[in-house]
Amino acid sequence: MAGQSLRNLKVVVFIFLALASGWMVVQTEGRTCYKHNDAFIGSCTSTAACADFCITFEGWDDGFCSGDKCTCTKQCAKPMF
Repeated sequence: MAGQSLRNLKVVVFIFLALASGWMVVQTEGRTCYKHNDAFIGSCTSTAACADFCITFEGWDDGFCSGDKCTCTKQCAKPMF
């Protein structure tokens, strides 16, 4: 009888911890916005050159090559709704 009660208690504690862990998750990252940069001249072959262009001339946070296009990125604010 005591063994059954201990097993039931373990199951209840496990379920509680599983549910409680979902409540403790905090989102720490914002949304990332992307913009294909049409001002970047030529085919994008260097992610470093694309990132430098996005940061220096466009005022964005970073950039990368996506296919042959330069894509700029930045952290966006979450929508307020």
